Amino acid sequence: MNPLFFSILCVLFVTEVRSKKALFFNLKTKALDDVCHDENGYKKCPSYLTACSASTPQEEQFNENISLSKGCVFSRLIYAENESERNIIRNFCENSFDPVMLYDSKDDEYEIGYELYFEDGKLNMTDKTYDIYKSVIRKNSKYEINNQTISANASGFVIKYEDEKNVKFSFTDPSRTLVFYWIEVLAIICLKHRKRTKFDNCWNGLLYFSFNNLKDECENYGLSDDDVYSYSKGNQKKCLEDILAPLGLFEGNPDLSCGQPYGCLSRSQIIPLWYFVSSSARLASCSHMNIIPVWKSIADGNLRRVDLYLVAAVQHLHGDVIFGVSGVLKMKTSTCANITRKMFLSTSEHNRVITIPRILYRVFRINTRLEQDYTDDYAAAIIIHNDPSADPEIDKLCTDTLSGWDKITNNDTKTGLTYVCPMSFELNKKLGAYNDNDITTRVIEPLNLDSVPYYRSYTYPCQYEDEAEAINSDFEVLLKQYPK
Repeated sequence: MNPLFFSILCVLFVTEVRSKKALFFNLKTKALDDVCHDENGYKKCPSYLTACSASTPQEEQFNENISLSKGCVFSRLIYAENESERNIIRNFCENSFDPVMLYDSKDDEYEIGYELYFEDGKLNMTDKTYDIYKSVIRKNSKYEINNQTISANASGFVIKYEDEKNVKFSFTDPSRTLVFYWIEVLAIICLKHRKRTKFDNCWNGLLYFSFNNLKDECENYGLSDDDVYSYSKGNQKKCLEDILAPLGLFEGNPDLSCGQPYGCLSRSQIIPLWYFVSSSARLASCSHMNIIPVWKSIADGNLRRVDLYLVAAVQHLHGDVIFGVSGVLKMKTSTCANITRKMFLSTSEHNRVITIPRILYRVFRINTRLEQDYTDDYAAAIIIHNDPSADPEIDKLCTDTLSGWDKITNNDTKTGLTYVCPMSFELNKKLGAYNDNDITTRVIEPLNLDSVPYYRSYTYPCQYEDEAEAINSDFEVLLKQYPK
């Protein structure tokens, strides 16, 4: 899987993405960005390419008949380096842009980002991977892949060719030549009822990645009508009202608005959007591929605590995180109490099948070798059951536990049965967090936060330090700073 690299070169100004129609692409880091600024509007910033969705008849025809995603963006302007933010207009595009999804046939993963076409001769941004990307029929439950790519003389009004490893499209009128470039925001591997993606906290020569705006949620970034309907209380009641649950499951008056006393499902994310720096990248993280249904009591409970705790751990230990879901939730129904059925937010009006995952997990890991060869690392698998009826005695995926993670372990199934496991081949068979070759060829040691290893040189043995107290302290600050 291609890692997600983040570079922070200046203070970022994050706004509601729908009010900013132009997409900004940092030409130095080759990453999406928001416009840099300071209080006076004169902060030195990199050069930017800006892009807009199709607006002219020519662009609309290109988008419909030529582009891979049918939702590409076209370059408009390039802002010079060190230009003042006060001279940069954000809303000059005719239409707001939207993220798209393509299938990477080489790495066998779905990539969410922006399919960009820029004017030939203005930039040197070689992208060798055009032919590995395929279009995706996104509404289908299995994310059907369309393997057809355009011909050499596509639709009779452009000619496709390769020049110095750039894939180009020359209009036959002739008016312009466009060059393809794919801007990846996140990549998700999807296999049956498993999904996973990864955040790499990489050293970029300046400073480590830092989080901001942890209150931000996908509701602020707009969702499709399909998503809004699927998560509506009316649709949930239709899909979930036959769940068999004890009326005394929740203290007080249970929420029956979704048909049963478990409450309602809320939209959550596999990887939270605060791992993405720019507003356009955050918008892409709200794609339905990264959205999952989680019981509200769990999403607001221990899943939130786990994700805030990982913010503290990532910033303190500079580790990276594998995010994923595994399995389909099975529950007993009133029609047949002795048999469980798989749970979906499916509708007859829409093709897409939304699976309710059984397991949510985050694998936090650090590499201790100075040469960063990744032949071994230390990892902790955080398991959250998305099932208020889970049994702590029989449903846990591991019996061994790791020390130093006490702040987020939890046996209250209503708010999310949560525990921390050492990563093993057997656990990976249940989760699918690592590729099979990775889990068999590398040594993955258990990560106990009260004895974190540090290699002070290239020689053994390493030293161990207690980092739990410092992470716990940062976690408590985050809980107060971001109350639910």
